[in-house]
Amino acid sequence: TLSSNFELFSARKDLNVALKNAKTDPLTQLGNRHALDEKLEDMRNIVAVEDRDWLIMVIDLDGLKAVNDNFGHHKGDLLIKLFAAQLNEFCGQDNEAYRTGGDEFVAIIDNSAPSTKEELHQRLAEGMLRIRQQVHFNVDASIGLCYLHEMDYDISKTITEADKRMYENKKRKCAPR
Repeated sequence: TLSSNFELFSARKDLNVALKNAKTDPLTQLGNRHALDEKLEDMRNIVAVEDRDWLIMVIDLDGLKAVNDNFGHHKGDLLIKLFAAQLNEFCGQDNEAYRTGGDEFVAIIDNSAPSTKEELHQRLAEGMLRIRQQVHFNVDASIGLCYLHEMDYDISKTITEADKRMYENKKRKCAPR
């Protein structure tokens, strides 16, 4: 009756909130690893029927440990939140950003309006500059980018390659000059 209908409505509402929370990183409000896995599965289903291209970006914050060690974890959390906000803004409405670990992020960019990798690196570098100006810490981000078409539309290989490129980017920054 009316009471049981209300209870059912309330239970469904609670379930929807719990499902959303299960896919959301509590610090950044970005999607978490579970949400990313769901997105990748959706992409696999699309790629199985059409050669749709996406750009996968793997991003690792450089310098977070030093911030945590020297200024406290609350400052490290602030850095993560600021970066997440920049990444979310960078991705825009049609793309998605995820926090997959402590200082690790993944962004998926629909390639319907292609940008060059250099443009994307530049835009993220500008975002990092804005963050450094806000927090006054010497932090950066290492980025690896890979388009699906580069790996014959194999999503797992694309992520692996983007991750490899991120580590290559990180090594180049740490190499003695």
